[in-house]
Amino acid sequence: MFFVSLFLILLVINVRNVNQMLVEKRLMEKNLEKIKNQNAQLYSKIVYLESAQRIIPYAENNLNMILPNDAPKIIIKSNE
Repeated sequence: MFFVSLFLILLVINVRNVNQMLVEKRLMEKNLEKIKNQNAQLYSKIVYLESAQRIIPYAENNLNMILPNDAPKIIIKSNE
């Protein structure tokens, strides 16, 4: 009888521990989803901030820069 009681107590403790771990796992999964969503939002913001649609008007309006009509010419000097 003693061993049966001991076994049942250990079983109950084990079930409680497993349940607690499942709760923690669910919380971590929710936190992971939030972090993934934040990461996607930040990536979208990076794409926007690096876009020419934002940079060119900012450069023209705030830095008084102008967009050239022609592509720049590359001059290669020879070592002779």
